[in-house]
Amino acid sequence: MSTNPHQMNKKWLAGITIGLLILISLLLKDYLSLEYLKSSKETLSTFINHYFLLSVGGFLVLCALMVNSPIPLAGFIKVFSGFAFGLGLGTVLNIIGTFIGAFVGFLAARYLFRESLEKDYEERLKSLDEAMDKNGHWYLLFLRLTMLAPYFIIHILGGISKMKLKPYLISTLIGVIPSSIIYSYTGVQIEKVNSIKDVLSYEMIAIILLFILMAFTPRLIKAIQVRYSDQGLKQLP
Repeated sequence: MSTNPHQMNKKWLAGITIGLLILISLLLKDYLSLEYLKSSKETLSTFINHYFLLSVGGFLVLCALMVNSPIPLAGFIKVFSGFAFGLGLGTVLNIIGTFIGAFVGFLAARYLFRESLEKDYEERLKSLDEAMDKNGHWYLLFLRLTMLAPYFIIHILGGISKMKLKPYLISTLIGVIPSSIIYSYTGVQIEKVNSIKDVLSYEMIAIILLFILMAFTPRLIKAIQVRYSDQGLKQLP
């Protein structure tokens, strides 16, 4: 059986892209740590004050890259945002950087992986497409709000399904707000944080739960309305 050259090119491009992301993550690993931020606070602050726009642009690029990396360093780069730019601007930059990364990750997954997976796992993809078509944006919103899955997994899940870009981006924008606030706040309080686990204090968990409640209230109301509407129809003679 002959191999489709176009398909092979996509596989090579996918492999090179993932390899570069892993390489960049490994090169930055020693710098994306709480210990490094604490020990280099004055040096980093001086650089940011002198080269503010460059620092903002560099952060957005790094954030977009790290949220697509298989190596879990996205949390540290998002903590750096609060440390470097403060709670308000740090949160905004976290949201923008994560949103850009999610958009790029979605398009890359759809272009690089969808076609080959559709050929090898057609039946499984059909089930995924059906589920994502009905409730995909709710699934992804839940995963983002609860931070139960790594960013790159969510991007791939959205990209390899037939989920439309608009609901994906809307669920992304809403879903990354609480985590962006939490990571930025942690960066501001960097001296009091000894581990990335310290991020999830009771107050931060309360913020996440509040966002989940706010995000899913319309869905719950609609489900209740449909249920009572169906019951009313059944009671009709």
